[in-house]
Amino acid sequence: MVAVFNADGTKLLAGATLPAFVLQAGRSIDVGTGYAVSGNETLLLIVDPNGDLRETDDTNNRVTVAVSTGEPEATRSAVPFETPATPTPPPPIMETTPEP
Repeated sequence: MVAVFNADGTKLLAGATLPAFVLQAGRSIDVGTGYAVSGNETLLLIVDPNGDLRETDDTNNRVTVAVSTGEPEATRSAVPFETPATPTPPPPIMETTPEP
């Protein structure tokens, strides 16, 4: 079992139970817990929180991690905007003369 807690370990946020398997020393696996991070959070992750697994070292079963969700990059236009090399001249001014 993998448990996801808030930073001080007072609230269980998510968890996952895995089928029996042997993980060799120095190896790792990715485990999905279904917990969605929102903003910036510090989480406490504990493997085998109840001490049910026989292990040679129980001291490496917990870690505190700071995680954050990044803001998506601004949407960029598919067609780049280009400034004309020379400005477009204004339209000519038409003078009018009053009719008699």
